[in-house]
Order: sequence, then C-alpha cells, then structure tokens
Amino acid sequence: MAINEIGQNSQRNEGNNGHSGYTAVEEHDLGEPRPLRIVTIGAGAGGLNMARHLELYMKNIEHIIYEKNADVGGTWFENRYPGCACDIPSHNYQFTWEPNPEWNHFYSPAPEILGYFRKVATKYELYRYIKLNQKIVGATWDEDRGIYNLEIENVESGEKSNDWCHFLINGSGVLNNCKWPNILGLQSFKGELVHSAAWDEKVSTKGKTVAVLGCGSSGVQTVPTILPDVKELITFIRTPTWITAGFAQSKAGPNGSNFNFTDEQKQEFRTDPEAYLQYRKEVENELNKRFKFIIRDSEEQEEAKRFSTHEMTTKLAAKKSLVEYIVPDFAVGCRSPTPGNGYLEALTDPKVRVVTDEISEIVPEGIKLVTGEVIEVDTFICATGFDMFRPNREPYWFMNWPAQP
Repeated sequence: MAINEIGQNSQRNEGNNGHSGYTAVEEHDLGEPRPLRIVTIGAGAGGLNMARHLELYMKNIEHIIYEKNADVGGTWFENRYPGCACDIPSHNYQFTWEPNPEWNHFYSPAPEILGYFRKVATKYELYRYIKLNQKIVGATWDEDRGIYNLEIENVESGEKSNDWCHFLINGSGVLNNCKWPNILGLQSFKGELVHSAAWDEKVSTKGKTVAVLGCGSSGVQTVPTILPDVKELITFIRTPTWITAGFAQSKAGPNGSNFNFTDEQKQEFRTDPEAYLQYRKEVENELNKRFKFIIRDSEEQEEAKRFSTHEMTTKLAAKKSLVEYIVPDFAVGCRSPTPGNGYLEALTDPKVRVVTDEISEIVPEGIKLVTGEVIEVDTFICATGFDMFRPNREPYWFMNWPAQP
C-alpha cells in the first residue's frame, strides 16, 4: 500500500473474499499526529504568533507563511504616515511570551513597534517559515482530497505558482486595504495626492498648503505632526467624534500625554521581572475598567460623556464655533473614541482652517466646496482609513463546497 503526498491511500485493498473497493486501514499508534501542511496568510502580529505557537505545541507539521510585503509587521510595516503610533500602552502591546522592557515610549510610534516584530521574528527564527513578497491570490477547497489548492503571486516579478495545504489560516487582518474617498474628480488633482495608509515617504509638507481629509485615528495623528512644517493646513470635519486622551491615563504623562521611559525605569523592568509583570497588570487593569463606559445608560457612560465633553470644549475654547461640529451628542462608545493628544489644540492654531462645508468635487488645483469656493492646495492627504468590510485586496477565498440536497 502506498501513501501519497497528502497522506491518503493511493491503492485499494482486496479482501480474502476477492472483493475490491475497500480502503486499507493503516496501523498507527493511538494519538500519533498525522502529517499536516498549514499555510498562514500574513506575517503580521497574528502570523508571527501562530508561527511561534505551532512550533511549540504541534508535531509533524509543515508551516508556511505567505507575506505580500517585503518584511514582517503587517499594518505596522505598511502604515508610515507622519505621527503614526499606537494608542495602547507599549507594555501591553506586545506578546505575553516576549515581554520587552526596552520600550522607549509609553505610547510607541510605528517604527518602534515594527522594530519589535522584526526582533521577535529574528530571535525565534520565524523567518524560516515566511515567504516574503508572495501573495495568495486564489484558494479553492478540494473536497475529495481534503486540501486547499492555492495560487501564489510573486509581487515583484508577477510570476504565479501553486501550493496546497490542509489548513489555511487567514492572518491578514483588516487594516490593510486603504479606502479612498468617493469624491468626484479625485484623480484629476494635479498636486500631491497621498493616502495615509499608503504613505509616500518622498512627500514633503514643509512650507506647503496641505489639506487633510478625515478625523479618525490617522487624521488625528497626522494633523498635529505636520502642523509645525506647513504653510497652511486645511482639515475637514465631516462627522462628530470623541477625541480623548490616551488609554491608561493614570500611568501616562500629564493629561494622558506620552512620555519617554527613563534608563532607571528600563533597568528596573530588566532586573525585576516581578515588578515588571505587576506594572503591566496595573496598566491592563485600567484598560479593562474602561469597558464599563460602553454599557448603555450606566453611570460610567454618563461620566465618560460629561468628562469628554468638558475636555473637548475646554481645548476648543479658542474656536468655540467648532464645538457643535466635532463634539458628539451620542454616548462615548457608540463609536470608538479616538485618543488624540494635541489634535484639538492644533485645530485652534492660526495656521489651521477647519472646513465644515461639504466637498462638491476635486479639481486640478484643489478642493471645490458645495458653496462654490475652490480651496487651492499643494498636497491632499486622504486620511480616510480602511475598507473594513472587504479588507483583502483580492477575492481569493473560493470554497467550492458541493451543492447541498
């Protein structure tokens, strides 16, 4: 009896009565793991975590990770816009199996987070599982053989190849397919047009008139970061949103601001694992307590709304007219609050114009409003986030299930 490459019988056995058509039964010890081939899509946080745990807890497997980018890191490799950072405290934005006492900031910028993932992949030799610049563009389930047939594309050469697996794990996440605004004439703009999630590092905003569309996380981080360099900044407020201080405020700097860890603090984290663990638990405990404010009509929700309204109104005091456009009337938690230290203060800067009128269309020289005004700009930054409902750029998931009776 022969066993083919995917562990299935390739011959049939004839019984003593001469009848054929029965598959031979293999002899295996009870609990012996069968050979498995596993493919993971993406080498971001999920893919790296999967690679580490599969090698620790599973036997007799072959694991391959296909990553479309040139390195690991996922969203932290792709997002490079000015001010890109994480709003979760650094010491709680890490693998529990690889705590890092060397974080430089309470809230880490994107390059430092990317460096952490690269270090993890190197330290645990996870790169040996990863095929970079390789994108899965097709996956079809073969019911008879019990495998996925995969189509792979080399993003550099365009060459196609095939692979297969027993288990296909989608670790591609949802923050990877940037969403451009659906505005008439967008591609007619003759200046620099850039999306925050596909940032061109050659773009310079120094001394230019820059427009930023979007007041979500990326817009909130971009505006105060580029403000010192621009000649003038125009930003558009389309919907109210809660702008709060960073999470775990009691451990952050004044008013929830970011800060750098001292050498003494890092040394304590390095040399006293128990103290370091206790610090991380205290930060996590404060993060978990925040979930109470999403409970409808709760005391915590009412207090969060009262506190956030006061904070936002106070920071917008120099431009009180903005309050009605940006401070929500719905409860905190109906939409995800956006930590944005420095954003509201930036909106009151003399160099910043906040536009609340709707955009009619994009014209070669800039942005035309429904009022008929054309705002001429040099650079147009679309900080409009991701397509969360269709995160993958290719519809590669073709299950091909048999029809049900």
